[in-house]
Amino acid sequence: MVEHDDHEPQDGPQRAVEGPVSEMAQVARIAHDLNNVLNVMLIYSELIDRSADGRAPQHYVHEVREAAARGADLTTELGRIARHST
Repeated sequence: MVEHDDHEPQDGPQRAVEGPVSEMAQVARIAHDLNNVLNVMLIYSELIDRSADGRAPQHYVHEVREAAARGADLTTELGRIARHST
């Protein structure tokens, strides 16, 4: 009979579940962040579209560009997680 030290972590069902659950939580967080980024882009693009003189204020364009860059970063992060989990 093999005895286990109570202070050492053991591999088993709980250990096997931690990886996928942690990865899914990470994917859910990134998806939420990506949704926020896309909403910023939609809002500012709507403001640009509604600008009275047809010329968008420069800070609207800047916000759209910043949000797009963050969205690209989040997409890269999702790809990294997907590659790691397969």
